[in-house]
Order: sequence, then C-alpha cells, then structure tokens
Amino acid sequence: MRKTKRIEPLADEFEMTKLDIDVINIIEKAEKFVLLWTHLSKLNSTSQQIMNLYFLKHSTQEIAKILGLSKQFVKKRKYEIKKELIESIQNDLRFQELK
Repeated sequence: MRKTKRIEPLADEFEMTKLDIDVINIIEKAEKFVLLWTHLSKLNSTSQQIMNLYFLKHSTQEIAKILGLSKQFVKKRKYEIKKELIESIQNDLRFQELK
C-alpha cells in the first residue's frame, strides 16, 4: 500500500508562495510610486520640472541650462524639494501603512 501512495511534491506550494511574495512586492512598489507621484504633483511648475529632469538623470548644470536658471539655484532648490518631499511623504498616513 505504501508503494502505491503518491506523495505530492512541495515545490508547487513553494513556487506559489514565491509568486505571492513577488506580487506583494510589485504592489508595494506601485503604491510607493503613487505616493511619490501624488506629492510631486503638489509642487509648483518649476519644482516639478527640476525633479522631472533630475529623475531623467540630467546633471544640475543641464537642468539649469534647459530651464534657463542658475546652476546654484537648481542645486539649492533640488535639495529643498527633496527635503520637502521626504517630510511630506513621511507624514502621509499611506506611507505609515507601507512601513
């Protein structure tokens, strides 16, 4: 009787668990992206342009040239924006839930 019993491998369950974890990670990343996008959209037009170019990997000098601003202004403003974003995101209840 023991020889005819079929034992189901656990690999299928493990793969499903791994898949579930991958899906959860993707959802969390998407929620973080939406949270960042929400806070970015609250910035004024110039700040949004600076951050957009920054995310596109443009240097501070390139951003200044594109927007017709001084390099020092862009550098200072980029620092201030990042500081504001961090603070506003950390104070958002949705961020607290993602922790």
